[in-house]
Amino acid sequence: HLKPLSIGVSIQIIAMLIMVYVNSSLGYIIGIALYNICWAFAWPYFLSIQAKLDDSGTVVVAGQFSNLVGNAIGPAMAAIFVGSGGNYISAIWMACGLFIFSLLPIMEIYRTHKEI
Repeated sequence: HLKPLSIGVSIQIIAMLIMVYVNSSLGYIIGIALYNICWAFAWPYFLSIQAKLDDSGTVVVAGQFSNLVGNAIGPAMAAIFVGSGGNYISAIWMACGLFIFSLLPIMEIYRTHKEI
């Protein structure tokens, strides 16, 4: 499950870079569509990995909590990066950095739990 999740997150980063470098409506549509498709496919793997790590459900609850916190804090952080100029490029770069940072624990789980 870790490989499909890692691939999904990596393609989401590519989708965000498409939005940065393809400055057109079509580039935005392709980037957003690719991002959302990858999220829809990657999220079940993420939940599955959490469930396999802990049968009691504690890890899944913590994962859902972190997801909800991210959904609350993410737009606020993006607004800080966008600022009054309305330039989303710095916010997208911040998101790319956070996605890359999120791959680190995924790699660590893969290293320590080969069976997942």
